[in-house]
Parts: sequence; structure tokens; C-alpha cells
Amino acid sequence: MKGDIDIEYSEDMIRQTKYFLATSCLIALGVIIYRYASLGNTLNFPGKTKIYNFSLDKNAVTIEQGSFNQVENVKWTKDSLKGDDVLNDDDLFGSDATLTATVAKPGGQITERQHIIKRSTKRPTTFQTTRKKTALKLTTHKATEKSVVTLPPLTKSAPPLTIAAPLLTKPAPSLKVQTLPAAMPKPTISVVTFKPGDLPACSHEGENLVGSLRVDQTVPASEEVIEKDWGEKGWVLKGGAWRPTKCQAVSKVAIVIPYRNREEQLKIFLRHMHPMLKRQLLDYRIMVIEQAGRTPFNRAMLFNIGYKEALQFHDFKCFIFHDVDLIPENDKNYYGCPSAPRHLSVAVDKFNYRLPYQAIFGGAGAFKKEDFETINGFSNHFWGWGGEDDDLYRRITAKGFKLTRPGMSVGRYKMVKVFHKSAKADPLRFEKLRSSKQRMNSDGLNSLKYKVLHVLERPLYTKVTVEVNPKEV
Repeated sequence: MKGDIDIEYSEDMIRQTKYFLATSCLIALGVIIYRYASLGNTLNFPGKTKIYNFSLDKNAVTIEQGSFNQVENVKWTKDSLKGDDVLNDDDLFGSDATLTATVAKPGGQITERQHIIKRSTKRPTTFQTTRKKTALKLTTHKATEKSVVTLPPLTKSAPPLTIAAPLLTKPAPSLKVQTLPAAMPKPTISVVTFKPGDLPACSHEGENLVGSLRVDQTVPASEEVIEKDWGEKGWVLKGGAWRPTKCQAVSKVAIVIPYRNREEQLKIFLRHMHPMLKRQLLDYRIMVIEQAGRTPFNRAMLFNIGYKEALQFHDFKCFIFHDVDLIPENDKNYYGCPSAPRHLSVAVDKFNYRLPYQAIFGGAGAFKKEDFETINGFSNHFWGWGGEDDDLYRRITAKGFKLTRPGMSVGRYKMVKVFHKSAKADPLRFEKLRSSKQRMNSDGLNSLKYKVLHVLERPLYTKVTVEVNPKEV
């Protein structure tokens, strides 16, 4: 009976021992799977070049080496942690650690080898295994406050290292460490200056165009108030100039405005035009040509003067000749260089947004530099209101140009009717129109005479005050 009890007792102990060992193996396997998952994925890059990837976990560094027929995972662990939530440089390099290498060969057999990392007060920059020597680059990401170890790409010029794989019976390979100074140098920030030719070309479609625009006809108190409404002083350059900085403008444009005693309309114009011209990504300057004295107003001659004076500031390639009381209602009405002389203000509210007659070229028009010189500019003979626009149309058609216009829904304008008294009409305008083609080669840019009284670059425009004399024309 006693022997039977001993045999039962022994069998029961053996059974419990088997259960214990099986349970322990399952727990160990779970721990191994968990630890493997926490160290990151294994990289296996096909090819003959070995590629190293260092990933840093809470208490381990995984070094993954991929090759055509072998993956080597090197697990770098500390003997103990200080309880920190994040493994920092001191934790990683300030105490002894154990390096365990697991090699999976093509035949399926798995081998392991361990290495001891000796305590070092300096952070290492070079890690050498039996296969490859490479420099470590430490980068700290503030978002997670975890150190990430990255490696520079292997270059073709690097000499190959021929080192035989160690056998299990041989001593473990050593880990060599080179140290850096305790104080790391601060990074240097380089400022790159682009030349205009280095920038990509701006889009002809502009940036953030909205289409239909609301025209605010309230009068700003001053240019400073306009800048304050924009939220930034110096939003445009002194003299009413601007050019894009992220791309190269495809059009260099001078906006020429004939002017006399239109201060309120000019403020409304400037507040409206600068944001629109900037959205069209133009390299532009607004030129206001003021006629001094009490001589009859000569709008066409002031346009010619504006053309000449604008070229003193910049090598403009195209010109917009624009009345100060016309405000565009659509920012898709392009103010860049046209392919041919272009009449912009085709639909004005004064004329119920219709074209009054086919030969009109009044309000706002655009020219390329060479086209404007081909027609010899405007005539200088029209003093007072009317006639100069029709004369310009005849010059354009006489030189064989085909006039272009935007669509009626795009070329819409509001006329600011307040704060303005129209000049007296030129009584000889119809007689002058009959000789337009005969005069055009001798009347215009090549016969222009004027005197500049002063030039002032204001915050939002360049003002050129001139004196003209009807007796000199």
C-alpha cells in the first residue's frame, strides 16, 4: 500500500512538473513575442548591399541588417534602467549593456551570440560588428522626446570590408566605440538667396482668385488707413510696387493713371487694385501722372508721359493705361501682358454693362511695350474731354493689330461717379479724328514734350507731377 502511494505521489509530481514546464514555456514564448513586437519590424532589403536600421525602444536598441540571403537582428539591452519613461542618451550609453545577436541563415538554423558593451561616459558615434563599420547619427524628436538612431546611406566609394562570420566556438566579436565631445556643436542655419532666374514661373491664372468682386466706394482716410486695413504696413513696396517672391512673375506691368484733383477716387482705386494685382502674381508698379497748372487736361499725353517715366523705374514689358474712376468687378480680368492690344473695360455700369460701340477703346487698355511703340503711343493733340480713345483705336487697326477683349462677364467695371467733375470737351476732336492715320507717325511718343516738376514715391503709388504746354505740341 505504501509503495502504491509513493508511486501515485511520484506520478502526480511528474504530471504537475510537466504542466509547470509547459506553462512556463508558453509564458516565455509570449514574452518573447511581446518583446519582439515592441522592438519594431525586421527590415529585409533584397540585394547584395547590407543595410542597417537602428530603432530605439524604451529599453533596447534593435539593429537590423538586411542582405540577399540573411537577416541579422542585434538586440542591444541595458542591464537595468533607472525607471525613466524614456530611454535617453545617459540610459543608453552610461552603463554596461549586453548585445545579443540572433542570426537566421538560409538553411533555417538560428544561432545566437552575446557581446558586452562596457560602460562609457561619452556617447558612441561608431558601431562595429563583424560585418560592417558605420557611424551613428543621433537625432532627438521633441514631439515624442524619444531618441532615434539613424544611419547615413552606404556609398559606392566605401571600400568593402571582408570579415569572416564568427563561429560559435570562437570568442564574441568586440564592440568598438569612438567618443564625441560632451558639448555638441549647435547646428548652422544656411540662408539661401534665389536669383530671379532660379524661381519657377508664376501661373498665368494667378493665386487665390475669387472672380466677382465687391466695389467699396467709401473713401479711406489715408494710405496709412488702407495699409492698416490690410493688416500689415509695407504690404506693398514703397512707390506702389510689388513682385511675387515664391515664383517669377511672367508679366512686368506698369499701371499708368492720368490724374488731376481726384484724391478721393485715387484712394478707392488703390485700396481695390493692390490686392487684385497681387493675387494675379504680377511684377507691377502703379504710376500716377499728375498734370500741374490750369491748362486743359490732356489724358492721352499723360499716358505717354507715364510710359516714359515708368521705364525709369523698371524694365516693364507691358503697360495698363487706366482711368482712376474705373474699378474692376472681376479679378479674373487679367492685367498681365496681352497677346495683342487689349481693351479691358468692355462692360461699364454707366453703359448698363454693354459696349457702347465697337470702335471704343476707352477706360482701361493693355499693351505690350513693342506694340505700344509700333503705334507711336497716344496722340498728344487732344486737349479736354473726348476723342483720344477713338484716335487710339484707329492707330491700332492702321498697324494691322486685331483688338482683343475679355468676355462681358469678366470685363465688368464700376465707375466712381462722386468726387468728380468732367473736363470740357475738345471742340476740335472730330476734325482731329479725320487725320488720325496721317498724324500717327509724327504725333505721339516721338513728339512728346513735357517738364517733370517732381517725382514722389508714396507708400501705395509713385506720383510724377509734370507740366505740359499746348503751344509746344
